[in-house]
Amino acid sequence: MLHYFQKETGICKILSLIDATQMMPAAEERYEVIQDNRGLIWISTFGYGLFVYNPQEDIISHYTYQETGKNLVHSNFLHSLLLDHSGNVWVGSEFAGVTLLSVLSEGSYRIYPEHESVNDYVNAIRTVVKMPDGGF
Repeated sequence: MLHYFQKETGICKILSLIDATQMMPAAEERYEVIQDNRGLIWISTFGYGLFVYNPQEDIISHYTYQETGKNLVHSNFLHSLLLDHSGNVWVGSEFAGVTLLSVLSEGSYRIYPEHESVNDYVNAIRTVVKMPDGGF
C-alpha cells in the first residue's frame, strides 16, 4: 500500500495497487516511484507490472506484460524507473532489458544487453541512471 500526499492541499490518498490477498511477503515487495513533468506518478513493482497514477483525474492505470498482444512493458518484474530530459520514462526489468516509454508517441522501445530471445539474468537491468555527460 502506498500513500500519496499532495503538499498544496494537504490531502493524503491511499493508493491500493495490489489486492492484499495477492501481496508477496514484505521482503519481496519492491516499488520504485517517480513523478513526471505532467504530474503523473509512475510506480514500478516486482511482479505486478507498472502503475501510473494521475492525481488530477484520480485515475490509476495498470500495465502488465501478456504473452499475446501489444505490451507497454515487457516484464511484470520491474526494478527501476528513470525520467529523462525529454519526459520519457526508462524502465529496468528482470530478464527483459530496458524499456523506453515515449510520452510523445505513447509507444515503447526495448533495449537488451543480449538478444531478446535470451530469457536469463544477462538481460536483467537492476537500475538505470543518468550519467554526468547526460547519457544513460
